[in-house]
Amino acid sequence: MSLTFESGGDATHPGGLDIRMTLTAEEYELLGADAVQLGRDCFALLMAVSRLRQGRTLTPDEMREYGPVLSDYLDGIAALGGHLQPRVQGALDAAVRAHAEHSGTIADLTRALGTPRSTAQSRRLVVTRRPPDGWETWAVTPYPHSTGADVAAGTAADIEEKKS
Repeated sequence: MSLTFESGGDATHPGGLDIRMTLTAEEYELLGADAVQLGRDCFALLMAVSRLRQGRTLTPDEMREYGPVLSDYLDGIAALGGHLQPRVQGALDAAVRAHAEHSGTIADLTRALGTPRSTAQSRRLVVTRRPPDGWETWAVTPYPHSTGADVAAGTAADIEEKKS
């Protein structure tokens, strides 16, 4: 997987920034349509933050180009809170669990989370004292999901359907 940035005169829009994520065939096989959904969710996050910082929502032309997902602040909240946040939380929980299972230290977890030691320790205890939830299972299960597929609420299936 690689992430590249082009800015200034090299960007598509002079003075702007091009962000490009590239996956290997193996990574794409593991992620499948989830890669598309996560890419869209990251786009939605950048779009929402940009619009919030400008103090405005999408224009009608932007609505036609980008779709209804960020038509106003409430839709932006729904897109980000309903799509991106649970996936990020699931991946974070899976990473914390894996760190604990591989004898990772609380000091290292504290640095990685950027939180006080007590918060990192509490987070680790919360995660490791319960079985993985649906989104944590989603984060560690290669695509197509053999478990927890119902958690994704059909978003991956919808994308696969649109591709064909």
